[in-house]
Amino acid sequence: MKEAPLPLNEYERLRQLRDLQILDSPPELCFDEIVQLAADICQTPMALVSLVDQDRQWFKAKIGLSAKETSRKVSFCAHAIQKESLFYIPNTHKDKRFYDNPLVTDKPHIHFYAGHPIKSPGGMLLGSLCVLDERPRRLNKEQKHALKVLARQVSNEIRIRSLLRRQDELIKYLEKRESRLNELHQFLFHFLGILGHDLRNPIAALKEVVDTCANQDMPQALLKDYAKGLNVQLEDLLELLSALMQWSLHHYQAGAIEKQRIPLAPLIKEKVDYWQQALEAKKLNIAIETTQDFAISAPGVVEIVLSNLLHNAIKFSPEGGQIILVADASGISIEDQGQGMSEEQIQKAFAWFPSGTSNKRGKVGLGLGLKICKELMQHLGGDLVLKQRENGKQGIRSEMIFFT
Repeated sequence: MKEAPLPLNEYERLRQLRDLQILDSPPELCFDEIVQLAADICQTPMALVSLVDQDRQWFKAKIGLSAKETSRKVSFCAHAIQKESLFYIPNTHKDKRFYDNPLVTDKPHIHFYAGHPIKSPGGMLLGSLCVLDERPRRLNKEQKHALKVLARQVSNEIRIRSLLRRQDELIKYLEKRESRLNELHQFLFHFLGILGHDLRNPIAALKEVVDTCANQDMPQALLKDYAKGLNVQLEDLLELLSALMQWSLHHYQAGAIEKQRIPLAPLIKEKVDYWQQALEAKKLNIAIETTQDFAISAPGVVEIVLSNLLHNAIKFSPEGGQIILVADASGISIEDQGQGMSEEQIQKAFAWFPSGTSNKRGKVGLGLGLKICKELMQHLGGDLVLKQRENGKQGIRSEMIFFT
């Protein structure tokens, strides 16, 4: 038995064959009808559309054969793809290349073979449309021509199949693109709302305070109170600006937000230290229970969300109260002893609303930080939830969940 040599363009031939995504695909009527027609015209009991893969020949369509594929080493079609003309063996028993081939000496006992190469849309020879018989025979001129025409039709069907698949891929891409544009449109709508109201109003209020301080003589104690108020307003604005930056990154450069292993203990210490002055100003005690676990998330997002939750807990805690922070690999929870929220308020906490007029737990806040933080956590496969504290305790429990 003589094994077929590899074509000189084998690498490119196999690349185009794989790109077509036709190997191991389900049967398709157009190919089944062609092999039936080839068998009828050539009056043979067997016909195949055979595609020559790296180590096998796989049958896209077949008649008269039960096997789905055979080894390339014994493949007749591996010889047929050596040139573009008909590969024709009237009697395999008298051909030194095939007389001892297992497909000749054993089932299906091929005694006759005629195969015309099948071309890819890129011009590579992928396999052949072939007819086979258990006895020696010859094809007449008309039958050889018909086999050539039918092989060309197989090539056309493969090309059409490839075009349809690419069309489907393009439609899916355009649908995804449209969805993305709609998402960005919604984002822009909310973003402009934030710029027009949730940033403009607090900045206007700050300017009014500054103008008052600049144009009036005030006692030192009153100036100190104004300064404290300004500091709270500025902290709110800084938190929202940081969240807006991460939110924008999520919507416009989503691929840039990548998950990493984040050591929890150092991150929590850094954020608690950042808010230490605010904690001391309200004489708040913070109880921290954390492990040496790692969070799987994006560092920038976790920092923004954790800082936002700590800020809210400090803002809404009564003076002299306690904040409880618990963290492990699954998430971080923060409990405060503030006024708390009703179930209805919790449901609305992540909705878009004009923050300047919304009263949360008895205090006016920016209101959009939680919405932004929730979207960021969900983008990373996690979530952000609010709950009433257990056992009827006063306050709110905020949970940053790293994965759901």
